[in-house]
Amino acid sequence: GISGWLRQEYRELELLNEVTRLLYHRKTSTSVGGVIRKQVIYTYRQWMRDDFVPNSMPKHIKWSKEQP
Repeated sequence: GISGWLRQEYRELELLNEVTRLLYHRKTSTSVGGVIRKQVIYTYRQWMRDDFVPNSMPKHIKWSKEQP
């Protein structure tokens, strides 16, 4: 498998892709955003829930309580 840091990188890129898609279609809260990617991901996860995994997330990098 891939290393933990690389898996995290792919997860964050997929989350940013989802945020961009939602922003483009104007389907997010105005609280979602930020200057740096950490801020964007943090505000998105606060809005959606920390344990939410977008449907677009590839199965190899999905997370759950059993597979963080």
